[in-house]
Amino acid sequence: MNIEELVKSASALKGWKYDRKGNAEFAVHVSTDEGRKQEVSVSGYEEDGEKLVVFQTDLGPAIGLMDDKPMLTLKMNHEFRHGALAIDDKDRLVMIEKFPEGRIDAAVAAAIIRYLARRGDMIEKYVFERD
Repeated sequence: MNIEELVKSASALKGWKYDRKGNAEFAVHVSTDEGRKQEVSVSGYEEDGEKLVVFQTDLGPAIGLMDDKPMLTLKMNHEFRHGALAIDDKDRLVMIEKFPEGRIDAAVAAAIIRYLARRGDMIEKYVFERD
């Protein structure tokens, strides 16, 4: 299953809308239980001959991590079932998960997207105090 088929199937399972962001990148729009919204991007790349699916949600500018929030934010990493916090190449705080393309199906992708959306929204609300 290629990335577009994976996103289409996962979105259909949960009733999410999605759109294409680039050649092989998609944005899935998830409403959280609290009525807030979070976008999770899904893309892929190859590393050491293995195709990986990358799930990522943007949380805000890394520069926004002031005072004690960087340490608290990193401590949250330990509690996550999926994903990890990172700073991307645009100096944005993101939550990211990578999964081998050949071992993922729509149900697993939907679970990862939902988890990243919920946790990402919680961190965004706590750290940046915004939606």
